[in-house]
Amino acid sequence: MGQKVAELEGAYTAVEEEDKKGSRPKTGLLVASMGSFERAWKTAVDKLKAREEAEHLVAVAGLGLSQQETVDAARELSQADLPMVGDLITAEGFDATGAVDGKGAINGLVRVALSNNDQLTAISTYSAATASMAFLRRPLWWKPPTRRSSS
Repeated sequence: MGQKVAELEGAYTAVEEEDKKGSRPKTGLLVASMGSFERAWKTAVDKLKAREEAEHLVAVAGLGLSQQETVDAARELSQADLPMVGDLITAEGFDATGAVDGKGAINGLVRVALSNNDQLTAISTYSAATASMAFLRRPLWWKPPTRRSSS
């Protein structure tokens, strides 16, 4: 819950700061949620589309998890000509190309996070340059597998 509150505070602060500049038209914030694990994506998208004209909705920000529900939401928002910004999306091809599922372009989608491949390339480049300092740490809950006796 704390993360959601911080995200809302950040979005609200950004809107307030922009409005203080005297920008026109004034920016508003309409909050929507696709629910836990994006299971309510269809309801959220339908509600956004229904309010598009009345609320002067011009874009959707904050598309998150790289999973099929988010892809489906992005495709439907794209069909409604609503531009989107994906903040946590990292799956390969989950961008405007739509290569993530091979169903064509997702027009209007902008991804701001690096793809998984780009992140791994950066890590491997850094690790190669600093090989003496690179290591992987196993999680605290990890236990080695038990070996079966050969009797």
